[in-house]
Amino acid sequence: MLSGDQTPSTERTTPLSVVAAAVAAGSCAAVALGAPVALLALPLLAAVVLAWTAIDASRRIRRLDQELAGRERDIATLELDLATEAEGRRAAESRLAWRTRLASLRRARRGETLLDPESGLLLEFWLPTAVHSRIASGRRRLTPVAVAMIEVVEDLECDPPQAFDAGRASELLQATIREADTAFRLDEGGFAVLLEDTDDFGALRVIKRFGEAISVLSPRAVVRAGVACYPAHGLQHAAVLDRADEALEQARRWRQHRIEVAPAEH
Repeated sequence: MLSGDQTPSTERTTPLSVVAAAVAAGSCAAVALGAPVALLALPLLAAVVLAWTAIDASRRIRRLDQELAGRERDIATLELDLATEAEGRRAAESRLAWRTRLASLRRARRGETLLDPESGLLLEFWLPTAVHSRIASGRRRLTPVAVAMIEVVEDLECDPPQAFDAGRASELLQATIREADTAFRLDEGGFAVLLEDTDDFGALRVIKRFGEAISVLSPRAVVRAGVACYPAHGLQHAAVLDRADEALEQARRWRQHRIEVAPAEH
């Protein structure tokens, strides 16, 4: 609905145009019937009025078109903002559901044995303590610490995918990392490695070597991992673990070998 100053110009100028045209026609008729020639000034004046009216109407129409285009741009921007907000909300809900599931699994495993019986690796329950200790050491020595969450599946065509043999994966993982590094078995069936004095590029190389070793053993197997480091992705162990979990969740969206590195904190 248009406001008072946005009324289409044709509604304003139509009466004036009709009067001017009538005056011009009447003057021409009067001169034709023998009226003074000076009366022709009226048609000229009417022509000027008509020209001015047309120019003014064209200017108003252009202004209204510009205002309409501006409002359409505002609407498009608003729709884009709403779509971005909706996507961010869905991503946040997905991360929350993922973290809730992990927290539930971790609570269920508390108080159990130190080692996982299938892989022989430390249980995930001990991972936060180990990461906290390594970060404290890295803070004193000014060295980075990397954490990688890893998932190994045998066949993505299955629903759900078939899990890779934990014992064989554990052997290959321990053969890939250094003696100073530590491997863990995640509650959901995956693995985690804690890499001392290693940044995200070093962690990428380690996981790629592990993936190559898995592929040699089973070409249909797929390795997906999420990497986060101190201090690039967090200054506390909880933040680093959360970012690594989120990166693994991103990697799981791919149906192939995939390593996701958490974005750096600003």
